[in-house]
Amino acid sequence: MNLDPLWYVVIIGAAAILYAVMIPRQRKQQTGNQSEIVREVEETLEHFMDEIDQDNKELVQLVTQMKQDFVTQQNILGHRVEQLEHRCQQLELQLGQQAQQWIAQQQTSIAEEPIHSVEPSLTISVPVVEQQQITEPEPSKEDASIKGRYAEVFALYEDGKSIDMISKKTGIPSGEIQLILQLSKQEASRD
Repeated sequence: MNLDPLWYVVIIGAAAILYAVMIPRQRKQQTGNQSEIVREVEETLEHFMDEIDQDNKELVQLVTQMKQDFVTQQNILGHRVEQLEHRCQQLELQLGQQAQQWIAQQQTSIAEEPIHSVEPSLTISVPVVEQQQITEPEPSKEDASIKGRYAEVFALYEDGKSIDMISKKTGIPSGEIQLILQLSKQEASRD
């Protein structure tokens, strides 16, 4: 089996042609694989960006809803506070009126109570020391009047201070201050 060198050249040439035909196919396959990989990566990134955009929109909607809920709740609480303040003012007025009625009832019951005269046979001898303690000097007319007892309240009121300001300065509840002012007007009308 003697092969001529020509046959060697033909076999090598055929191998070279086959190799030359196969190399571009491999390159096309590799290039096709690379372009496929790039396309898949781009699709994955686009999908990821869509998901992030959708999550951001949901987050913005959630924050907007929370803000609306907060504003609604704040409005409801503000309305309840206003109602409670109004109710508190009504109760203070009712308390002042009840106190006036109670004082008026006490005054009328004292005025209607009969004064019992003491019979001489029922007199009790009280030691001198106790008599001195019992007989204290009677308060002057100014101290007995409401203006005398609450001079600070009337001084602040005459200076133009509000009832709330007088209440804060003296520590007397505002309903009681209203009662004191009304009683002084009644006392002045009697005199």
